[in-house]
Amino acid sequence: MDSTVEKLLEIQDKDIRVFNLRKQIESVPVEKEKIKRMLAEAEENVAASKDKVLNVEKNINAVEIEIAAHQDKIKELQNKSTAIKKNEEYRALLNEIETHNKKIKGFEEVQLQYWEELEAAKEQRKKDSDTLAAAGARVDSALNDIDVRDRNCQSQIDKVMADRAKFAESIPEELLGKYTRIIATPTKSGTFRTGIVPVQNNNCGRCFLKVTPQIKASVRSNIIVACENCGVFLYRGE
Repeated sequence: MDSTVEKLLEIQDKDIRVFNLRKQIESVPVEKEKIKRMLAEAEENVAASKDKVLNVEKNINAVEIEIAAHQDKIKELQNKSTAIKKNEEYRALLNEIETHNKKIKGFEEVQLQYWEELEAAKEQRKKDSDTLAAAGARVDSALNDIDVRDRNCQSQIDKVMADRAKFAESIPEELLGKYTRIIATPTKSGTFRTGIVPVQNNNCGRCFLKVTPQIKASVRSNIIVACENCGVFLYRGE
């Protein structure tokens, strides 16, 4: 294989590595946002469970006020009973007291349901709080890992680019410029666009179309030429 081809392939290999490393760096904000959303969801669950506890406690207080109001009414009626002389009025008073007692009983049943609901709400609040605490620890660790990976990627890029520069020094400037323009063209899929590929079975290694006899002859002579269809540089495959 021609030495220029070998060096150009080395450069391409390094460009692919840099491309992939930069992709990892580009994904950092998205990954961080995804992790932070997980924490936000845990925080929202805690807030919701706390609100649930408060709402149930408010309902219990409201029921207690209703019970107290009926109890006060019963006491008021009982105080009046000593002054009642007629049996008919006394029976009416007892019926009214009984009505208040029934209402108290109904409210006490509701209150019992609320107490059960409150216990369940408090258990859920604790569960959500524990989940949030664990999520917070995981998120901190994950964000730290991403930051470390980000720094490592950038460090690797700097090293690879330094190595690339050494190979680039011995490649003709015009050839290197054309190669650089080729790989700079973005692909629809967002993958790396290769700048030099082998001819395999008389076909271009990128677009897979058959090459002309002239290109085939040039490649055999270790002359770097471009595919007439896709423009990629071609070299003789082993």
